[in-house]
Amino acid sequence: MKSKDPKSLRYLKFSSLGLEMGLAVGAGFYIGTWMDEKFDTAPWLLVFWVFAGLGAAFKAIFRAANSLMEEEKEVNPKSLLEKEEKNDATRSD
Repeated sequence: MKSKDPKSLRYLKFSSLGLEMGLAVGAGFYIGTWMDEKFDTAPWLLVFWVFAGLGAAFKAIFRAANSLMEEEKEVNPKSLLEKEEKNDATRSD
């Protein structure tokens, strides 16, 4: 049996990120539409809940990026340090 490449397996958790983002915005749209109909406040609650869904989607992106950075630090801490030093050197020039 062939062993799985651990690096490619790390990226599998990002495959659901698009679905999570779409569901967050869709749920915000649905909740906002329902509340606008119930309280006759169109379109204000829809706008609020869509932006709340967008905020949840961006939070998912940042959480995934931070998770990837933490895993990268555990796997190869020296490479991240070298990248940071190169960035600092180019900024000081």
